[in-house]
Amino acid sequence: VSLLFMGDIPLFIPGSADYTFTLWFGCLNGILFISWFFLYQISISRNGVPVSVIFSKLGVIIPTIGSVIFFNEQPTWLQIAGVIIAVAAIVVYNMPNEKTGQQKLGPVNLLLLLLVFFIGGVGDFDSKIFTMMGNASLGPVFMCHTFILAFVLSFVLWLVKDHSINLQDVIFGMGLGVFNSIATNLLLASLKTLPAFIAYPFYTVSMLVVVNIVNWLLFREKQGKKKIICLVFICGALLLLNI
Repeated sequence: VSLLFMGDIPLFIPGSADYTFTLWFGCLNGILFISWFFLYQISISRNGVPVSVIFSKLGVIIPTIGSVIFFNEQPTWLQIAGVIIAVAAIVVYNMPNEKTGQQKLGPVNLLLLLLVFFIGGVGDFDSKIFTMMGNASLGPVFMCHTFILAFVLSFVLWLVKDHSINLQDVIFGMGLGVFNSIATNLLLASLKTLPAFIAYPFYTVSMLVVVNIVNWLLFREKQGKKKIICLVFICGALLLLNI
């Protein structure tokens, strides 16, 4: 998928400073990507889905604040309010139900959640750093290097940990990879023209909205009052971000 976004752009040109920077930064991003995914899986198994999702989504705070500090992006007060509302809605949306509860977090589990938050946020911030410090026209090449290294590392982990595989895993993995590749390439393209405090929260909350719409249309999944209210606030946050 990343190769399709590249078009006629070469994957690498020896001796080119732009391509060398893109290669190394793409590889760093690939390491962060697969590390986050591996830690996220462990966190889900130890902490459960709701809390792990909350910390993974909160990672959007890092590139949002980082862009304001390091790249002098200046959101309006309404846009700041939109970011706060979006983050709060994400947290409330993914909070576990009172019936299921949530076990107390030990030091190891808390460290896992903080790593999911930090590595995910830094990995997202890499895209913004690349658009500002690298050659933005090589964005598809940057993402291609990211996913190539992520594939190699995940293949090595599979060889070391478990050799079993089935058709369902292959189909699900390919579907997730294609969707992820398209989404991240579009996010990178948006960062060329949009400030990070709009692009990242918009990307995060719009994905949540899309997933809920798909679940309702395909699986007729019922939405409780809490989720509906959160989705309304998310839509309001999107409006504020675009004012």
